[in-house]
Amino acid sequence: MLNEDEIRELWDLFIMQYGYNLKISMLSEKYPEERSLYIDFMEIQDFSQELLENLTTNPEETLLIGEEVIAKKFPEEQKVEIVHIRLKNIPDDRLREIRKIRSKNIGELITIEGLVRQVTEVRPKLLTGAFECASCGHINYKDQETENLEMPLYCEGCGKKKGETKFKLLEDFSVFLDSQKIEVQENPEDIRGGEQPQRLQVYLEDDLTGIVVPGDRVRITGILKTRPRGTKQFPSVVFDIYLHAINVESIKEEYKSINLTEEDVERIREFAQDKNVIEKLRKKIASTLFGLDIEKEAILLQLFGGVPLKRRDGTRIRGDIHILLVGDPGTGKSQLLKYITNIAPKSIYTSGKGSTAAGLTAAATKEEFGEGRWTLEAGALVLADNGIAAIDEIDKMDDKDRVAMHEAMEQQTITISKAGMNATLMARCSILAAANPKFGRFDVARPLSDQLNLPPTLLSRFDAIFKMPDIPGEIDSQIADHILDVHMERESEKEEIDDEFFKKYIAYAKKHIIPRIMPDAREELKQYYLKMRNLYNQTPTKSIPITARQMEALIRLTQASARARLSNIATAEDAKRAIKIIQHFIEDIATTPEGTIDIDRVVSTIPSGERSKYETIMDIIKDLSTGKGYAGEDEIIREAKVRSGIDEHEVRKILNVLARDNLVYQPFTGRYKAIE
Repeated sequence: MLNEDEIRELWDLFIMQYGYNLKISMLSEKYPEERSLYIDFMEIQDFSQELLENLTTNPEETLLIGEEVIAKKFPEEQKVEIVHIRLKNIPDDRLREIRKIRSKNIGELITIEGLVRQVTEVRPKLLTGAFECASCGHINYKDQETENLEMPLYCEGCGKKKGETKFKLLEDFSVFLDSQKIEVQENPEDIRGGEQPQRLQVYLEDDLTGIVVPGDRVRITGILKTRPRGTKQFPSVVFDIYLHAINVESIKEEYKSINLTEEDVERIREFAQDKNVIEKLRKKIASTLFGLDIEKEAILLQLFGGVPLKRRDGTRIRGDIHILLVGDPGTGKSQLLKYITNIAPKSIYTSGKGSTAAGLTAAATKEEFGEGRWTLEAGALVLADNGIAAIDEIDKMDDKDRVAMHEAMEQQTITISKAGMNATLMARCSILAAANPKFGRFDVARPLSDQLNLPPTLLSRFDAIFKMPDIPGEIDSQIADHILDVHMERESEKEEIDDEFFKKYIAYAKKHIIPRIMPDAREELKQYYLKMRNLYNQTPTKSIPITARQMEALIRLTQASARARLSNIATAEDAKRAIKIIQHFIEDIATTPEGTIDIDRVVSTIPSGERSKYETIMDIIKDLSTGKGYAGEDEIIREAKVRSGIDEHEVRKILNVLARDNLVYQPFTGRYKAIE
């Protein structure tokens, strides 16, 4: 180990040899607005192994001496209170996994990578306190080395001890630093199997504060320190660890931790040449589940995603694909979600209830982590930024999530405004969600919006919705054989690709392939859209079969199909694949008992074909309310039968929907009044 003089001498030589004198001169001109000097770690490594070893094993003293050397190089007339050394360009071989940090690392310089999960408010922290003696008025300066306020032991002016005189903190003469605490969680793609993500608290100071928000992917270099558990009177022998940050770097490049060798890239490109590449990848998805070919193909395209579009006016059109699975218990919804979580390069699996106070979106809370300060915590969608969020039982989400989900699914941001904290968090992820029908089993005759505890406005934001009913039929024999083969390990085909290769294939495609839609694909999509829109004039009920939202979904699926083939050109074949998926979704979910297609069965509480009945009931309530101010339920039922032949059961159902949508209310039980 080097002594102080040797460390100081090495810092002097390093600064001179690597041209940092000029950078210090430039820093002095901007001081105190800027007070950090960024030093390349690799340059220290090339300069001196001794200084490097001292920096990594005894970083606190080594950096403090380095900062003193830098401060002395400022002009003599300039008062320098604080200057920081920020280490950058840390090599990957010095990264340490959060879960592998041990007691031997205490006091060492380490670098971690992860996702920011929680962030507190930025608040001032006392660095050097100026204390006025009550007896003689002398000002004593005391450096604060712990988290508790430390008074001077005695007055340097009159010599009286702390018990003999009182000290008053003079804030104007004291030195404060901005401080913030964050919590960093391991990257989702670094977690294997059923492992729980490990977390580490990080303390930020001065110009490092306020630069990260929940969901950011960061690389942090700092000194590992400890803090005793328990109270001051009864400290524990078990200590908590935290990282005192020296530098924070934001990582913009996604899928960086997916290591692709030249052999991997060559194999990926070779595999993509196969004409049946999409079929082979589809068969790989949850191969233990029989059938569900269309659903699996749609989920496969979701893994690759479309291309986001940023317009000149600043608006952004998402490229991520959202899919909802609605079905009876035991149809494999959760199994599909779990498989996608394992295969996607970046993914989060959660339930609609959410595992934390942040739920699915984000939350501002006051809790122990923030030590009384407000804390901004990221939910599942923020943590899944640039990946996939698999949400089981989405119909059971919290009310606060229900409101925020609209913004999260379309604008792909989550805005938090609470207790003076205003932040916009990014949630650029695809959502694969599963929901159960309200009444246990799916009823094919009833509109989807009636059977799910989800608002139609939220349902409309899904690119495709698939129902998975459990209906006995001809394929039961095939399903039984498939399940038996799986359990007896007698699957008919040997898998050509493993999960690790599949994950690398997706990561490579998302990073390198940006498909453009060719004229033939454009024409294919346009003609399909126009054909479906023309059905409006062919139905007596004037049902709308398709909207502009489905057109955008078609574009995303077409781009994803090309991306899955590793093609930068989306052809008519890709468009036909997208059309096949959307047509299946529309026919399966939006078809009325009469055989017409009505997209309002999905995206509205009132299907087009039944809208006239709802309008009739509203007219009856208004007519009967004239004079007495309300309409009795029995009167409404009788009048509906006379005017339009609507039976009692349907009238009660319509009244419930009108009340739920705040179109009518009950001033008394069994009495209805329209809301103007």
